[in-house]
Amino acid sequence: MVTIRRMNENVGMASPEPHPDLLAEAWRLQALGAETMNLGKPAEGAALLRQGLELVGWREREPFHAHPTVRHVTARLLNSLAYAESEQGRHLYGLRLLDLAEPLAADEHRGLILQQRGVVTWKAGRLEESLAWYLQAEPLMERHAPMSMLAIMLLNRSGLQAEIGRFKAARADLKRCIDLAVQHGLPVRLAQAWHSQGNVELYSANIPAALIAYDKALRGYAEHAPDLVPQVLLNKAHALIEVGLFREAARLLDSVIGDYGKSGRTWWALAIVHIHRARIALDLDSPEAALATARRTEEVAHQIGSSFSILHAERLRRQSQLRFGEVSKDFVDQLLRLADQTAAVGVPDDAVLVRTIAARALIRQSRLDAATEMLREPVSRQGFDRQHLPTLRRLARAELAEAEGNPSGALTQLRLGLNDLHRHRSRLGSVEMQAGMSSLGRELAQMGLRLAVDSGRFGTVFSWAERSRAQTFRSTPVRPPENEEAAELLARVRKARDDIREGELAGDDVTDLRAQCRQWEHRLREHSWHSTGSGESVPVVRLGQVHERLASGGQMMVSYVTDRGRLHALVLRDGRNYRVELGGEPEVAEAVRRLHADLTVLTGRRLPEPMTKVVRGSIRNQADRLAELLFRPLLPLLGDRELVIVPTQAMSSLPWGLLPPLSGRPVTVSPSASVWWSAAGRVVARGVGVLLASGPDLVHAERELSEIAGHHTGAEVLQGSDATPAMVLAGLDGVGLAHLAAHGYHEPENVLFSRLDFAGGPLMAYDIAALSRPPAQVTLSACDVGQSTNVTAGEESLGFTAALLHAGTGTVVSSVTKVEHGAAADVMTAYHAGLVAGVSPARALADASLRRPLSPFVCYGAG
Repeated sequence: MVTIRRMNENVGMASPEPHPDLLAEAWRLQALGAETMNLGKPAEGAALLRQGLELVGWREREPFHAHPTVRHVTARLLNSLAYAESEQGRHLYGLRLLDLAEPLAADEHRGLILQQRGVVTWKAGRLEESLAWYLQAEPLMERHAPMSMLAIMLLNRSGLQAEIGRFKAARADLKRCIDLAVQHGLPVRLAQAWHSQGNVELYSANIPAALIAYDKALRGYAEHAPDLVPQVLLNKAHALIEVGLFREAARLLDSVIGDYGKSGRTWWALAIVHIHRARIALDLDSPEAALATARRTEEVAHQIGSSFSILHAERLRRQSQLRFGEVSKDFVDQLLRLADQTAAVGVPDDAVLVRTIAARALIRQSRLDAATEMLREPVSRQGFDRQHLPTLRRLARAELAEAEGNPSGALTQLRLGLNDLHRHRSRLGSVEMQAGMSSLGRELAQMGLRLAVDSGRFGTVFSWAERSRAQTFRSTPVRPPENEEAAELLARVRKARDDIREGELAGDDVTDLRAQCRQWEHRLREHSWHSTGSGESVPVVRLGQVHERLASGGQMMVSYVTDRGRLHALVLRDGRNYRVELGGEPEVAEAVRRLHADLTVLTGRRLPEPMTKVVRGSIRNQADRLAELLFRPLLPLLGDRELVIVPTQAMSSLPWGLLPPLSGRPVTVSPSASVWWSAAGRVVARGVGVLLASGPDLVHAERELSEIAGHHTGAEVLQGSDATPAMVLAGLDGVGLAHLAAHGYHEPENVLFSRLDFAGGPLMAYDIAALSRPPAQVTLSACDVGQSTNVTAGEESLGFTAALLHAGTGTVVSSVTKVEHGAAADVMTAYHAGLVAGVSPARALADASLRRPLSPFVCYGAG
């Protein structure tokens, strides 16, 4: 038994060699403390390391005289403790501990201390100094350090290289680290290497590759180091923010906060969690939330002593104040002080971002020369918000140009900013991510549309309306690569959805199954995030091109735009342009909401006749009100022309045929004029054959398909057990016309899983991307699947109908509300009779809908 006492109690005397058991215990505590820190527990690791220092007799403010073997273990304990203190935000104290450790270290351990200096100076924000320490450490560690420690050094240095912008060097370090981890059987280091790979790809703006790497790291951590899972979730949330998937990022951040709250730990990463939360609130235009979250972030950062986090949190608070009007007289001076402090901790581009905010404040104060000077600084995208900085710079330069009386120069800056975002969008394969990118340019788009409206030039307004909406549809569709895990998840989702439907019909409790299904759906969505875009895109259509195509079809267009809460109608007819100012968009949105609610009530359970009359009267009132708001000023221009309508988000799910001026009139609805023009140009002579398919539990399905089949000779008919999702998908691939009669469900919280029920499971919006050739025309005789959900803070919508249009289907006819199946069958049968007679889809639907005056079907796309 070893008596544990201070080894340094005979100061001034020759230091005896320590007992081997005591020395072994000190080394054990050092190894255990270091491993505990690597598992994400710096406070617990620090406590173990201090036990080791107490054991060897070291005290911080006392001379230390010990045998060389004791000095060496003390140096290692101090080296590890320096990291533990830095992890908790005490960077300067960590560097002081390294100063104390260095003279005690054995030659073979000096490389470890140098690399630890690299770590702590990096965390303190001194990036170039950190890299110099790593470069000094490398040859020493190659000669003396264990492979696990050399792998850690390569991991750390790769992250630093990426933050500085040296991506080639960062990837080289990681390749070497992965090779070491595989060769020497180091699973935690391998997971950490994938984690770092994700960070490198995030810094270089390759978000799909970053998410792939993060998911590999998550699997490795889950098996070998579960305490490290929150760290990779934090970085994954950052990647999602960079592409505007704010809701998903917020869910991850909430889970990280929950994990750390349960553990009782206070860690520097919590400040980063709050920083991301504040950024999300700022991007979602929530003034109270943005300010409150930024202030909370400052409190957390001060508690843990992280200078970087403190400065970043203050920047977010200042940015929120500037956007929402809380600006003091010394606001610019405070920002300049903050910029200097940010540069001092080694993050130069974050300092540029702060000065960009200051420039915007100067513009508001009409101090334009000073603002001009600030906006001349170069940008390398090395800061914390890599996409945010160049976008903000474009916005600031546009504001400066406007203040100088140069609106055309302002529009040029805004256009360049949106083009940059679109280039980034075109490299993303996920439709969700493409839609998310629009939110990052929302301020650019709003300012551009405001300047365009103020210019009074119709062509400028039209161009900016097109530039500002439905940007997702401009990206070339990407077919996701085949993946065994995704295929297995898809099979599980179909089975679960089918079991849920059967369980609900039987009156069973399906709560747990529904929760499990949601998890599988989320994992499927994450697989779609891994897809890379082609980089190709469709250009914004020109005004002359639209007029030419309208003339060839005898149509006119009404494109609605919103500026500062007011609606404007852009009317294109007979080669002439008209801009008509309407009322406020909120009133339209409320009328649409009420109309939806009334139609849903009417198609639910059977109502007493008096109640039915009341609801029908309310429907007529809302339809009349919408006609008044949207069309009364346009009536002299409409005549009896066929209409192409480009709605705003507030009216994207409006059943247009219910409005009196549009009853019996062919109407085509499209997300943008560019989408309509492109769809109308490619719909002719594409696709072969007719597919008719029905799902279960539809009383009139057999009659509906039988009557429609009578109009289409040689149609493929899938019913009963033959109408599986796989068979329907196979039939859809490249078909000329498809008619799908099935129960439909729009999922506003999970839009890619809006679905149609078929035998054995659902056909989902997610499935549409797998088609190698989209169908030319599709009719959806189902409830709700014409609806769309605005999935971002921008004007971008997703849903089943949108998925078909994005994939390249020319025309989709679908319902925007619930519809009684007997009514749907009547309308659809008449609709197909019209198609066979040779009329356009829009004309066929207008005529067929007269059979059921409250028909909520809408013709989308080319018409």
